[in-house]
Amino acid sequence: MKTYIIIAAFICGLSLSSCGPTQVVASRPADVIYTRPPAPGEGYIWINGDWYWNGGRYEWREGRWARPDMA
Repeated sequence: MKTYIIIAAFICGLSLSSCGPTQVVASRPADVIYTRPPAPGEGYIWINGDWYWNGGRYEWREGRWARPDMA
């Protein structure tokens, strides 16, 4: 009788183990297409916009012009 109880407990344990948290995979969204504004002056470089992960979701960071020493 004890053997049946142990087997039943083992089977219940296996069936409940699949009820745990599942893994969620978030894929990066497609790049945003926009027109690059003109450079604010000579010597600036363009830094492309990109998606970044923030607090459980992706957010878009706009592209920008910057001086090479500040990039």
